[in-house]
Amino acid sequence: MLSNATTDGDGKFSMMMDNPLLYDLSSLLTGCNLMVPTPLSNCNTKLPSVGGLISTLKYIGISRIGTHTLANIAPSGFHFIPLT
Repeated sequence: MLSNATTDGDGKFSMMMDNPLLYDLSSLLTGCNLMVPTPLSNCNTKLPSVGGLISTLKYIGISRIGTHTLANIAPSGFHFIPLT
């Protein structure tokens, strides 16, 4: 795990990597997944109580805040994974 985060009310989140110099953007996009391990039944009682969602990542652009350049990354599509 490189980092973790909690979404806001709109489902957006930010996370900082402990050592961003060790990972380039290409490695992050090909070697990392976004996982939602919370029991899905907490969000909707019709969903399974065991399992989670996983998605690969895609680059969607950059943002500049002052002198900082931020990579904007989004999930490319979630699918369900059962936990055993």
